[in-house]
Amino acid sequence: MAKYQARPFYEVKIGKQTVVFDYFGLYVTEETTIVAELDTLVPGYIQRIDEPETIASEVVQPKEDEPEPEAPTMEQPQEDESKPEEKPSTRRKASAK
Repeated sequence: MAKYQARPFYEVKIGKQTVVFDYFGLYVTEETTIVAELDTLVPGYIQRIDEPETIASEVVQPKEDEPEPEAPTMEQPQEDESKPEEKPSTRRKASAK
């Protein structure tokens, strides 16, 4: 089952069929052809508000021989590096008028 949200009464023509979202902008379906067509419109015009079900054959398992790629590390600035100079803050006194 797939749940989608768009503007209220939003219509999408899929072949000879017209999909109409309800007053709250929700549409629920189990038809795979409609789900596939509506998924092409996500996130431009509509949003899918449930998690798509994945078939076990579609899930790619990482190979055991290959190590997982490591995230690049960000270099932290060292304390020895020069810092911008702080400007002295002087305030003018308001003149009493």
